[in-house]
Amino acid sequence: MVPQRRVPHRSGLCRILIALTLAAVLGLPIAWRAAAAGDPQTGVPSEVEQAVRSDLARWVGVLASDPHSRAHGVEDPARYSLGDGYRLYRVSRFVREGGVATTLDQFTEAQDVYRFVVNLDGRPLGIAEVQRQGGRWAVVGVGYDGPVETAGNGGTATGGFADRLARARALLAERGLLADVRWVDHPPYLTGLAGSDGEDSSFISLGNHLGLAEGHVTSLADVSARIHQAAGTDANGTDAKSPPTTPDPLATALAGVGVLGAAVGVGGYLWLRRASG
Repeated sequence: MVPQRRVPHRSGLCRILIALTLAAVLGLPIAWRAAAAGDPQTGVPSEVEQAVRSDLARWVGVLASDPHSRAHGVEDPARYSLGDGYRLYRVSRFVREGGVATTLDQFTEAQDVYRFVVNLDGRPLGIAEVQRQGGRWAVVGVGYDGPVETAGNGGTATGGFADRLARARALLAERGLLADVRWVDHPPYLTGLAGSDGEDSSFISLGNHLGLAEGHVTSLADVSARIHQAAGTDANGTDAKSPPTTPDPLATALAGVGVLGAAVGVGGYLWLRRASG
């Protein structure tokens, strides 16, 4: 009698291989959608980020040629990189007309403008602004941190604008408010980062605005009330007095070049340059 050759039982192994294959196949659309969505924290689509990376080299000469920039004389594109990106928001009409916001959606209105931190040798250098031009996203202005000076309203600047932006984001991280991060820029009233965990929200000032010092953390309701006071609008939306007529010095400077509208009322102003042609 010839002994039968035993064949190893492979059904278990086959089931594992099939499961792994299905997981890989089904996971592809999920991974693609996640990549296409861009940064879920700051609302930056992936196509916008890719456009900035492709366009950044064009601006190296602008920064390198300006004696006021820390990048003066640095013409090697490999030394420049992108940091965090943000979609830009304005204060909502709801708040401007007297409403008290408690959520980011109540407090802000999205703009089709994005800003990215530009790094030089891994250190924040300034900001690039991105808008649509001719049907495509492109960098329309680059801003660098100017000289650190004594701030207005009795405050003192503690670093360049990009550095202060990073510190504000770190403060949101400490509070667990990075599920949704929005750069709110509405001159002449304020500029700052607002963050939320889906339930609680806070605002961090990026300058001395509305009686809020640099780096001050407060609620959206408090910022709403300060805006009403500054604009002379009461809770019923009635104008109590005329809005402030003294423009922020940076807003005035930027109006001349027609690029970035950040109203930063402290030292280390963000200066904008356009590329020629």
